[in-house]
Amino acid sequence: MYTFLVILAAITAVLLAIVVLIQESKKVAGFTSNVSVPTLCRCSPTTNFIEKAHGLLAALLAFTRGYELFAKSLLRIRAM
Repeated sequence: MYTFLVILAAITAVLLAIVVLIQESKKVAGFTSNVSVPTLCRCSPTTNFIEKAHGLLAALLAFTRGYELFAKSLLRIRAM
């Protein structure tokens, strides 16, 4: 089980890095820039999907790392 969680966390981390590199930057330069609201709120379906994938992968990575640490502590208790 612990090995499965480590592999799942590694795969999730690689996918998360790829999704972050695919995302377009927001390019916000402070209050004095000439950026309009539609420019800030890019709502194309592809961008929306990538942002949702980013959030999902981040949550999955946090869950697997937390559960992995919990499983590791259980293994230490059983070893005593």
